[in-house]
Amino acid sequence: MLEKLRTHYGSILLALVVLYAIGRYFYKKPSVINGETAPNFTSAKLDGTSFDLATMHGQYILLDFWGSWCGPCIDEVPKIKDLYQKFHGKAFKDATNFDVVSFGVEKDRNRWASAIQQLGMNDWQNVSDFNYLESPITKLYGVRVIPTKFLLNTEGVIIGVNLSFEEVEKVLQEKLK
Repeated sequence: MLEKLRTHYGSILLALVVLYAIGRYFYKKPSVINGETAPNFTSAKLDGTSFDLATMHGQYILLDFWGSWCGPCIDEVPKIKDLYQKFHGKAFKDATNFDVVSFGVEKDRNRWASAIQQLGMNDWQNVSDFNYLESPITKLYGVRVIPTKFLLNTEGVIIGVNLSFEEVEKVLQEKLK
């Protein structure tokens, strides 16, 4: 009898763990997917000028949603820097360049600017609206957790969501002249 109860409760616990994992996967998944045109947005750059994503057409873009307060985001910066250094300014078969658009999911402009400086991200397109996860831009992309990354092709179509850095490098390497 006791063994049946253990087996029964064990099955229930396993089912709950599986349901939790599935729910968490779908919650974390952004609402835009591969093959969709990336929603256009405008936002303020670090220097205060206006940025419009549509002006980046013709390039491969890594759109990175991150936060200066986010440990996993900070941990990814060296890998993004490696991609940037390896592919920015290179000749592609169908693109003029590769660039990084870094959207700061932030509340505090000074903390964001300091992190960009300290992490050596000044060469990228750094933008934010300082509305944190309530930003119309994070909502436009369905970003609920960070870091979240989108790889865009030359027409602004999403060709990868949360790809590994190795996968991004492979895609870009195949596109080089």
